[in-house]
Amino acid sequence: MKMVRLLLIIASVFLTACMSRASQKTITKRKTRLACFERLDAAEANKRILEAYIKKRGYKVPSYQEFRDKCLFLLGVSLNKTPEDYAYNISSQMEYTINEPARLIYTEAENLFYQPQINGEPTEEEAIKTLENKENGIGDKLIAYNKLLFNDDDATLAYFMNHQEDAIEVVYNLDYEKKTILTKKAITFACQTDVYTEDMEDILFYKNKERGFRKNFIAEIYQQCCPDNTKMEPFEDLVDAYHKNFIKLNYAQPVKDECLVWLIDCLIDFDEKHPEYFAKLTDTKSYQHLSNFIGVDKQLVQRLTTRDFYKNSKLRKLVSDIKLITQSTEGFTDYYISDSDGYCNIRKSKGLSAQIIKRITSGCFVNVLEKQGNWWKVQTKDGVIGYMHKSRIRRALK
Repeated sequence: MKMVRLLLIIASVFLTACMSRASQKTITKRKTRLACFERLDAAEANKRILEAYIKKRGYKVPSYQEFRDKCLFLLGVSLNKTPEDYAYNISSQMEYTINEPARLIYTEAENLFYQPQINGEPTEEEAIKTLENKENGIGDKLIAYNKLLFNDDDATLAYFMNHQEDAIEVVYNLDYEKKTILTKKAITFACQTDVYTEDMEDILFYKNKERGFRKNFIAEIYQQCCPDNTKMEPFEDLVDAYHKNFIKLNYAQPVKDECLVWLIDCLIDFDEKHPEYFAKLTDTKSYQHLSNFIGVDKQLVQRLTTRDFYKNSKLRKLVSDIKLITQSTEGFTDYYISDSDGYCNIRKSKGLSAQIIKRITSGCFVNVLEKQGNWWKVQTKDGVIGYMHKSRIRRALK
Protein backbone atom coordinates (compact mmCIF):
# COMPACT_ATOMS: atom_id res chain seq x y z
CA MET A 1 0.00 0.00 0.00
CA LYS A 2 2.85 2.36 0.91
CA MET A 3 4.51 1.53 -2.41
CA VAL A 4 1.33 2.46 -4.31
CA ARG A 5 1.10 5.79 -2.46
CA LEU A 6 4.76 6.50 -3.24
CA LEU A 7 4.24 5.79 -6.92
CA LEU A 8 1.16 8.04 -6.99
CA ILE A 9 3.14 10.88 -5.37
CA ILE A 10 6.02 10.51 -7.89
CA ALA A 11 3.57 10.45 -10.80
CA SER A 12 1.82 13.55 -9.47
CA VAL A 13 5.11 15.45 -9.11
CA PHE A 14 6.21 14.41 -12.62
CA LEU A 15 2.87 15.42 -14.14
CA THR A 16 2.98 18.78 -12.38
CA ALA A 17 6.53 19.41 -13.66
CA CYS A 18 5.55 18.53 -17.23
CA MET A 19 2.53 20.82 -17.08
CA SER A 20 4.72 23.60 -15.69
CA ARG A 21 7.25 23.21 -18.52
CA ALA A 22 4.48 23.12 -21.11
CA SER A 23 2.97 26.24 -19.60
CA GLN A 24 6.35 27.98 -19.61
CA LYS A 25 6.88 27.07 -23.29
CA THR A 26 3.46 28.47 -24.13
CA ILE A 27 4.26 31.72 -22.29
CA THR A 28 7.65 31.96 -24.07
CA LYS A 29 6.00 31.45 -27.47
CA ARG A 30 3.41 34.08 -26.67
CA LYS A 31 6.14 36.53 -25.58
CA THR A 32 8.09 35.83 -28.81
CA ARG A 33 4.99 36.40 -30.95
CA LEU A 34 4.19 39.56 -28.99
CA ALA A 35 7.74 40.88 -29.46
CA CYS A 36 7.48 40.19 -33.21
CA PHE A 37 4.16 42.01 -33.38
CA GLU A 38 5.63 44.92 -31.40
CA ARG A 39 8.61 45.16 -33.77
CA LEU A 40 6.30 44.98 -36.77
CA ASP A 41 4.00 47.63 -35.25
CA ALA A 42 7.00 49.91 -34.61
CA ALA A 43 8.29 49.39 -38.15
CA GLU A 44 4.84 50.09 -39.61
CA ALA A 45 4.43 53.19 -37.43
CA ASN A 46 7.92 54.38 -38.42
CA LYS A 47 6.99 53.90 -42.07
CA ARG A 48 3.71 55.84 -41.68
CA ILE A 49 5.48 58.77 -40.01
CA LEU A 50 8.27 58.94 -42.61
CA GLU A 51 5.81 58.61 -45.48
CA ALA A 52 3.52 61.36 -44.23
CA TYR A 53 6.41 63.69 -43.38
CA ILE A 54 8.18 63.41 -46.72
CA LYS A 55 5.02 63.55 -48.87
CA LYS A 56 3.88 66.70 -47.07
CA ARG A 57 7.17 68.32 -48.07
CA GLY A 58 6.91 67.60 -51.77
CA TYR A 59 8.38 64.14 -52.24
CA LYS A 60 6.88 62.57 -55.35
CA VAL A 61 6.62 58.91 -54.43
CA PRO A 62 7.72 56.79 -57.41
CA SER A 63 6.00 53.57 -58.34
CA TYR A 64 7.60 50.59 -56.66
CA GLN A 65 9.06 49.42 -59.98
CA GLU A 66 10.57 52.86 -60.64
CA PHE A 67 11.97 52.85 -57.11
CA ARG A 68 13.47 49.37 -57.59
CA ASP A 69 15.05 50.40 -60.89
CA LYS A 70 16.62 53.53 -59.38
CA CYS A 71 18.01 51.62 -56.39
CA LEU A 72 19.58 49.09 -58.74
CA PHE A 73 20.98 51.83 -60.98
CA LEU A 74 22.49 53.97 -58.21
CA LEU A 75 23.16 51.53 -55.40
CA GLY A 76 23.57 48.21 -57.17
CA VAL A 77 20.97 46.54 -54.92
CA SER A 78 18.13 44.29 -56.08
CA LEU A 79 15.11 44.93 -53.90
CA ASN A 80 12.35 42.41 -53.26
CA LYS A 81 9.81 42.04 -56.06
CA THR A 82 7.10 43.25 -53.73
CA PRO A 83 7.65 45.88 -50.99
CA GLU A 84 8.10 44.01 -47.74
CA ASP A 85 11.37 45.04 -46.07
CA TYR A 86 11.24 48.08 -43.80
CA ALA A 87 15.04 48.26 -43.43
CA TYR A 88 16.79 46.74 -46.46
CA ASN A 89 20.56 46.97 -45.95
CA ILE A 90 22.37 48.80 -48.75
CA SER A 91 25.86 47.56 -47.85
CA SER A 92 27.99 46.60 -44.88
CA GLN A 93 29.81 49.95 -45.16
CA MET A 94 26.65 52.09 -45.00
CA GLU A 95 24.26 52.62 -42.11
CA TYR A 96 21.45 53.86 -44.33
CA THR A 97 18.64 51.46 -45.17
CA ILE A 98 15.90 51.25 -47.79
CA ASN A 99 12.29 51.29 -46.64
CA GLU A 100 10.59 49.35 -49.42
CA PRO A 101 6.95 49.97 -48.40
CA ALA A 102 7.57 53.74 -48.05
CA ARG A 103 9.76 53.81 -51.17
CA LEU A 104 12.52 55.90 -49.65
CA ILE A 105 16.06 55.73 -48.27
CA TYR A 106 16.19 56.19 -44.52
CA THR A 107 19.30 58.24 -43.73
CA GLU A 108 19.78 57.32 -40.06
CA ALA A 109 21.17 54.23 -38.33
CA GLU A 110 18.21 53.78 -35.92
CA ASN A 111 14.49 54.22 -36.50
CA LEU A 112 12.52 57.04 -34.93
CA PHE A 113 11.38 54.89 -32.02
CA TYR A 114 14.92 54.30 -30.82
CA GLN A 115 15.11 56.93 -28.10
CA PRO A 116 17.10 55.56 -25.13
CA GLN A 117 16.93 58.95 -23.38
CA ILE A 118 13.18 58.45 -22.83
CA ASN A 119 11.88 56.30 -19.97
CA GLY A 120 9.60 53.63 -21.37
CA GLU A 121 8.45 53.21 -24.96
CA PRO A 122 8.37 56.43 -27.03
CA THR A 123 5.01 57.40 -28.50
CA GLU A 124 4.33 58.25 -32.13
CA GLU A 125 4.13 61.91 -31.13
CA GLU A 126 7.65 61.73 -29.69
CA ALA A 127 8.91 59.99 -32.84
CA ILE A 128 7.40 62.76 -34.98
CA LYS A 129 9.05 65.43 -32.81
CA THR A 130 12.42 63.77 -33.39
CA LEU A 131 11.89 63.92 -37.15
CA GLU A 132 10.74 67.56 -37.07
CA ASN A 133 13.52 68.73 -34.76
CA LYS A 134 15.56 71.24 -36.77
CA GLU A 135 18.55 70.98 -34.46
CA ASN A 136 19.26 67.31 -35.20
CA GLY A 137 18.61 67.81 -38.93
CA ILE A 138 17.16 64.30 -39.44
CA GLY A 139 14.09 65.49 -41.33
CA ASP A 140 15.92 67.94 -43.59
CA LYS A 141 18.47 65.32 -44.56
CA LEU A 142 15.78 62.71 -45.26
CA ILE A 143 13.92 65.07 -47.58
CA ALA A 144 17.04 66.31 -49.40
CA TYR A 145 18.43 62.83 -50.13
CA ASN A 146 15.19 61.32 -51.35
CA LYS A 147 13.99 64.29 -53.40
CA LEU A 148 17.41 64.44 -55.08
CA LEU A 149 17.96 60.72 -55.69
CA PHE A 150 14.42 59.78 -56.71
CA ASN A 151 12.91 63.08 -57.95
CA ASP A 152 16.02 64.86 -59.32
CA ASP A 153 14.65 67.92 -57.57
CA ASP A 154 16.69 71.11 -58.05
CA ALA A 155 15.19 72.55 -54.86
CA THR A 156 17.43 70.21 -52.85
CA LEU A 157 20.65 71.76 -54.19
CA ALA A 158 20.59 74.55 -51.59
CA TYR A 159 20.73 71.93 -48.82
CA PHE A 160 23.76 70.19 -50.31
CA MET A 161 25.60 73.45 -50.98
CA ASN A 162 25.40 74.10 -47.23
CA HIS A 163 26.22 70.54 -46.11
CA GLN A 164 29.62 69.57 -47.51
CA GLU A 165 29.79 66.01 -46.19
CA ASP A 166 26.35 65.18 -47.58
CA ALA A 167 27.22 66.70 -50.96
CA ILE A 168 30.33 64.52 -51.12
CA GLU A 169 28.38 61.45 -50.04
CA VAL A 170 25.60 61.61 -52.64
CA VAL A 171 28.05 62.22 -55.49
CA TYR A 172 31.05 60.13 -54.42
CA ASN A 173 29.40 57.28 -52.51
CA LEU A 174 25.86 57.09 -53.92
CA ASP A 175 26.86 57.57 -57.58
CA TYR A 176 24.56 60.54 -58.22
CA GLU A 177 25.84 62.46 -61.27
CA LYS A 178 22.79 64.18 -62.81
CA LYS A 179 23.39 67.68 -61.43
CA THR A 180 26.59 69.17 -62.86
CA ILE A 181 26.62 72.05 -60.39
CA LEU A 182 26.41 69.60 -57.47
CA THR A 183 29.15 67.37 -58.92
CA LYS A 184 31.52 70.31 -59.31
CA LYS A 185 30.77 71.58 -55.81
CA ALA A 186 31.27 68.11 -54.29
CA ILE A 187 34.67 67.84 -56.01
CA THR A 188 35.66 71.23 -54.58
CA PHE A 189 34.59 70.12 -51.10
CA ALA A 190 36.35 66.73 -51.43
CA CYS A 191 39.74 68.26 -52.18
CA GLN A 192 39.87 69.26 -48.52
CA THR A 193 39.33 65.68 -47.29
CA ASP A 194 40.98 62.24 -47.48
CA VAL A 195 38.21 60.86 -49.71
CA TYR A 196 40.60 60.11 -52.60
CA THR A 197 42.54 57.58 -50.57
CA GLU A 198 39.71 56.27 -48.35
CA ASP A 199 36.93 55.97 -50.97
CA MET A 200 38.91 55.16 -54.10
CA GLU A 201 36.65 52.26 -55.12
CA ASP A 202 33.46 54.33 -54.86
CA ILE A 203 35.05 57.09 -56.92
CA LEU A 204 36.33 54.89 -59.74
CA PHE A 205 33.56 52.30 -60.07
CA TYR A 206 29.79 52.30 -60.02
CA LYS A 207 28.10 50.26 -57.30
CA ASN A 208 26.10 48.63 -60.07
CA LYS A 209 28.94 46.69 -61.66
CA GLU A 210 27.08 46.41 -64.94
CA ARG A 211 27.77 50.14 -65.41
CA GLY A 212 31.56 49.71 -65.33
CA PHE A 213 33.81 52.58 -64.23
CA ARG A 214 32.89 56.23 -63.69
CA LYS A 215 34.55 57.74 -66.75
CA ASN A 216 32.75 61.09 -66.79
CA PHE A 217 33.12 61.62 -63.05
CA ILE A 218 36.86 60.90 -63.22
CA ALA A 219 37.12 63.43 -66.06
CA GLU A 220 35.34 66.05 -63.92
CA ILE A 221 37.76 65.45 -61.05
CA TYR A 222 40.73 65.72 -63.40
CA GLN A 223 39.46 68.99 -64.91
CA GLN A 224 39.38 70.60 -61.47
CA CYS A 225 42.85 69.28 -60.59
CA CYS A 226 44.75 69.92 -63.82
CA PRO A 227 45.31 73.72 -63.93
CA ASP A 228 48.67 73.41 -62.15
CA ASN A 229 50.89 70.97 -60.29
CA THR A 230 49.81 72.08 -56.82
CA LYS A 231 46.21 71.06 -57.50
CA MET A 232 47.04 67.62 -58.89
CA GLU A 233 47.70 65.98 -55.52
CA PRO A 234 44.12 64.68 -54.98
CA PHE A 235 44.06 63.12 -58.45
CA GLU A 236 47.44 61.50 -57.92
CA ASP A 237 46.29 60.25 -54.51
CA LEU A 238 43.42 58.56 -56.32
CA VAL A 239 45.77 56.92 -58.84
CA ASP A 240 48.11 55.82 -56.05
CA ALA A 241 45.22 54.28 -54.09
CA TYR A 242 44.15 52.41 -57.24
CA HIS A 243 47.71 51.17 -57.74
CA LYS A 244 47.79 49.76 -54.19
CA ASN A 245 44.56 47.83 -54.71
CA PHE A 246 44.74 47.11 -58.43
CA ILE A 247 45.30 43.36 -58.13
CA LYS A 248 42.76 42.60 -55.40
CA LEU A 249 39.82 44.75 -56.53
CA ASN A 250 36.89 42.50 -57.45
CA TYR A 251 35.94 43.74 -60.91
CA ALA A 252 36.28 42.23 -64.34
CA GLN A 253 39.87 42.67 -65.55
CA PRO A 254 38.88 44.52 -68.76
CA VAL A 255 36.93 47.05 -66.65
CA LYS A 256 39.92 47.60 -64.35
CA ASP A 257 42.25 47.97 -67.33
CA GLU A 258 39.93 50.45 -69.08
CA CYS A 259 39.74 52.51 -65.91
CA LEU A 260 43.53 52.51 -65.63
CA VAL A 261 43.92 53.56 -69.27
CA TRP A 262 41.52 56.46 -68.68
CA LEU A 263 43.48 57.62 -65.62
CA ILE A 264 46.80 57.41 -67.48
CA ASP A 265 45.25 59.28 -70.41
CA CYS A 266 44.42 62.13 -68.03
CA LEU A 267 48.00 62.12 -66.75
CA ILE A 268 49.38 62.16 -70.30
CA ASP A 269 47.19 65.20 -70.96
CA PHE A 270 48.62 66.95 -67.89
CA ASP A 271 52.21 66.14 -68.93
CA GLU A 272 51.62 67.62 -72.39
CA LYS A 273 50.02 70.79 -71.04
CA HIS A 274 52.71 71.40 -68.40
CA PRO A 275 56.12 70.49 -69.84
CA GLU A 276 57.70 73.08 -67.53
CA TYR A 277 57.36 70.70 -64.60
CA PHE A 278 59.39 67.86 -66.10
CA ALA A 279 63.08 67.79 -67.00
CA LYS A 280 62.88 64.40 -68.68
CA LEU A 281 60.43 61.67 -69.65
CA THR A 282 60.98 59.62 -66.50
CA ASP A 283 59.84 62.63 -64.42
CA THR A 284 56.41 62.82 -66.02
CA LYS A 285 53.36 61.75 -64.06
CA SER A 286 52.11 59.36 -66.71
CA TYR A 287 55.48 57.59 -66.91
CA GLN A 288 55.87 57.23 -63.16
CA HIS A 289 52.33 56.04 -62.44
CA LEU A 290 52.09 53.60 -65.35
CA SER A 291 55.49 52.21 -64.38
CA ASN A 292 54.10 51.53 -60.92
CA PHE A 293 51.15 49.56 -62.31
CA ILE A 294 53.41 47.57 -64.62
CA GLY A 295 55.58 46.80 -61.59
CA VAL A 296 52.74 45.13 -59.66
CA ASP A 297 50.97 43.48 -62.61
CA LYS A 298 53.39 41.57 -64.82
CA GLN A 299 50.66 40.74 -67.35
CA LEU A 300 49.48 44.31 -67.85
CA VAL A 301 51.67 45.14 -70.86
CA GLN A 302 50.61 41.94 -72.59
CA ARG A 303 46.91 42.72 -72.02
CA LEU A 304 47.34 46.27 -73.32
CA THR A 305 49.16 44.94 -76.38
CA THR A 306 46.40 42.38 -77.03
CA ARG A 307 43.80 45.16 -76.90
CA ASP A 308 45.95 47.29 -79.25
CA PHE A 309 46.36 49.80 -76.40
CA TYR A 310 42.65 50.67 -76.73
CA LYS A 311 43.48 52.48 -80.00
CA ASN A 312 45.41 55.04 -77.97
CA SER A 313 48.63 55.93 -79.80
CA LYS A 314 49.97 58.00 -76.89
CA LEU A 315 49.54 55.10 -74.51
CA ARG A 316 51.26 52.77 -77.00
CA LYS A 317 54.26 55.12 -77.19
CA LEU A 318 54.41 55.52 -73.40
CA VAL A 319 54.47 51.75 -72.84
CA SER A 320 57.16 51.43 -75.50
CA ASP A 321 59.25 54.11 -73.80
CA ILE A 322 58.89 52.44 -70.39
CA LYS A 323 59.97 49.08 -71.81
CA LEU A 324 62.92 50.62 -73.65
CA ILE A 325 64.19 52.55 -70.63
CA THR A 326 63.77 49.73 -68.12
CA GLN A 327 65.39 47.18 -70.45
CA SER A 328 68.35 49.45 -71.17
CA THR A 329 69.03 50.10 -67.49
CA GLU A 330 70.78 47.04 -66.12
CA GLY A 331 69.31 45.68 -62.93
CA PHE A 332 66.22 47.89 -62.81
CA THR A 333 63.83 45.11 -63.82
CA ASP A 334 65.04 42.82 -61.04
CA TYR A 335 63.80 44.60 -57.91
CA TYR A 336 60.89 46.88 -56.99
CA ILE A 337 59.63 48.62 -53.85
CA SER A 338 56.70 47.21 -51.88
CA ASP A 339 55.39 49.06 -48.83
CA SER A 340 51.88 49.14 -47.33
CA ASP A 341 52.20 52.90 -46.83
CA GLY A 342 52.54 53.37 -50.58
CA TYR A 343 56.07 54.73 -50.43
CA CYS A 344 59.48 54.06 -48.90
CA ASN A 345 62.29 56.36 -47.80
CA ILE A 346 65.82 56.14 -49.18
CA ARG A 347 68.36 57.22 -46.56
CA LYS A 348 71.83 58.69 -46.81
CA SER A 349 73.31 55.91 -44.67
CA LYS A 350 72.15 52.76 -42.91
CA GLY A 351 69.61 53.00 -40.08
CA LEU A 352 66.25 54.65 -39.32
CA SER A 353 67.92 57.74 -37.88
CA ALA A 354 69.83 58.45 -41.10
CA GLN A 355 68.84 61.42 -43.25
CA ILE A 356 66.07 60.82 -45.80
CA ILE A 357 67.28 61.82 -49.24
CA LYS A 358 64.36 60.62 -51.39
CA ARG A 359 60.88 59.18 -51.08
CA ILE A 360 60.06 56.53 -53.68
CA THR A 361 56.59 55.25 -54.57
CA SER A 362 55.72 51.62 -53.88
CA GLY A 363 55.93 49.61 -57.10
CA CYS A 364 58.86 51.55 -58.56
CA PHE A 365 61.90 49.59 -59.74
CA VAL A 366 65.35 50.09 -58.21
CA ASN A 367 68.82 48.75 -58.91
CA VAL A 368 70.28 46.91 -55.89
CA LEU A 369 74.00 47.73 -55.65
CA GLU A 370 74.88 45.99 -52.38
CA LYS A 371 73.12 43.36 -50.25
CA GLN A 372 74.78 43.52 -46.84
CA GLY A 373 72.83 43.13 -43.60
CA ASN A 374 69.33 44.59 -43.25
CA TRP A 375 70.07 47.80 -45.15
CA TRP A 376 70.72 47.42 -48.88
CA LYS A 377 72.33 50.00 -51.10
CA VAL A 378 70.05 50.92 -54.02
CA GLN A 379 69.93 53.25 -56.98
CA THR A 380 66.74 54.84 -58.35
CA LYS A 381 66.02 55.34 -62.03
CA ASP A 382 66.96 59.00 -61.78
CA GLY A 383 70.37 58.15 -60.29
CA VAL A 384 69.82 58.72 -56.56
CA ILE A 385 71.90 56.28 -54.47
CA GLY A 386 71.11 55.50 -50.84
CA TYR A 387 70.04 52.82 -48.38
CA MET A 388 66.72 51.08 -47.89
CA HIS A 389 65.61 48.33 -45.51
CA LYS A 390 65.59 44.99 -47.31
CA SER A 391 62.06 44.17 -46.07
CA ARG A 392 60.77 46.83 -48.48
CA ILE A 393 62.51 45.38 -51.53
CA ARG A 394 60.95 42.63 -53.64
CA ARG A 395 62.41 40.62 -56.49
CA ALA A 396 60.34 40.94 -59.65
CA LEU A 397 58.99 37.83 -61.29
CA LYS A 398 60.47 37.13 -64.68
